[in-house]
Amino acid sequence: MGGHARRSAEWLIREFLPEATVNMDPRGVGARALGCLVAPVSAFVELMLPEECAACGATSGHAEWEPGGVRVAGLRPWDRPHLCCACAGGLFAEPCTRMLDADGCERLTIRAASPTSARLTRVVGTWKYHGVRGLAWPFARALAAAAHTDSLASGATAEPAPGSPPTLVAVPLHARRQRARGFNQAQMLAELAAPLLGLEVLRDALVRTRVTAQQARLTDAAARRQNLDGAFAASAPRADRRRALLVDDLVTAGATARAAAAALRAAGWEVSGVLALGLALARADGDDAGDADPTGGLFQP
Repeated sequence: MGGHARRSAEWLIREFLPEATVNMDPRGVGARALGCLVAPVSAFVELMLPEECAACGATSGHAEWEPGGVRVAGLRPWDRPHLCCACAGGLFAEPCTRMLDADGCERLTIRAASPTSARLTRVVGTWKYHGVRGLAWPFARALAAAAHTDSLASGATAEPAPGSPPTLVAVPLHARRQRARGFNQAQMLAELAAPLLGLEVLRDALVRTRVTAQQARLTDAAARRQNLDGAFAASAPRADRRRALLVDDLVTAGATARAAAAALRAAGWEVSGVLALGLALARADGDDAGDADPTGGLFQP
């Protein structure tokens, strides 16, 4: 489907499907009611937005597809992976790690499923801003695979110490923006990756206290840091669960990761590091604003 037709289909789906249907949590709907609702909606979505690979454009029947998975909040009954196996293998062929200096605080290890590229930011933008939510399944598997090849998910830090495994804590959206988008991409990744890693997810450990400007549109490092100053607040950990492993989608300059980690540490958490889908190994990697909302307004991280 061409770009204009796809955008029109996305608009129709958002405008004419009830908001409660588009953004519903399938766990809170009875099986019979869900079945009655899903059949016509699925047929409509298939007609208006047939499955195609978000990376290469291959259509169903012309490529081997990544499988789906369990449904968590934000994933709808008609969502599909929208990524072929060949593209998934290419996008996430080389997990990477980067150590962030934390401006006088503890250093922060970032482990990602892939170095950031223009192609990856485009596919992630399709997931976040164009309703192709099923991409979360292959994304979460790539995230878990990257964690399995690193010590972060075992609870080790730069200076390993004995203790329980970390708890996954997603970088939060402000409540207003999450309502507008219908889901928090980092929370969705954390909840899908957690069972693959054998870890727990804690939803309320970290909150966003205010709306911030879109990080992807700020190119100056100082502006990025100032934009997030005081933007996060954390609750105190339990005595038996003090380690946190942050989860985010894309890490560029690392300002968001630093600010979130600082809030957790101030509340008494030990932060093992950050798991991310994509990581810019240099500021020039990929498209600087490739993850920016193309509308420039409503759906901001």
